[in-house]
Amino acid sequence: MIVANLQAFLRNLAGFLSDAGGGKHIVNEFDGLIQSLEPFQSMKLTDWCALIQQAQNYRQTGILPVKVARARKAAQPAKSSEDLIREATQLVTSLYQSALDAGFRYETVDSELAGLLHLRAADLKKIALEFGLVKVPRLKIDILDAIAQKIKGRRAFHERTQVGVAGG
Repeated sequence: MIVANLQAFLRNLAGFLSDAGGGKHIVNEFDGLIQSLEPFQSMKLTDWCALIQQAQNYRQTGILPVKVARARKAAQPAKSSEDLIREATQLVTSLYQSALDAGFRYETVDSELAGLLHLRAADLKKIALEFGLVKVPRLKIDILDAIAQKIKGRRAFHERTQVGVAGG
């Protein structure tokens, strides 16, 4: 419901009061009220009521209610392509070095490398070449798979040599 509906109701009520012999004073007060609502015609009635309450609050306290906007987080500067490549190369190198650790898990390699899918294929090729891959595939998923195979291959070789040492 909007204020214009309230105005129409008050007009009808003023007409009824006038027809019923209500005093001219009451009818004039209704007309003044109807005219004072003109600027608010399109407002929802609930919003208009809230406005009236705020006005009354201001009248009593002298304080205007202020709606506080939430503070936005400061935007992080975008990382450059070189920074992304450097971080990804460090991750790949770290995974390769951790292949010899006792707590190494093959699943970790896959999940960590999946986080690099957002990089461009050209950037992944640079990473793969720095990592020592001789033949670098064209597609991003294939590049990451080749990197994963090199890391997992290192682990598999390490496991085979450890079994040979333990048995000898």
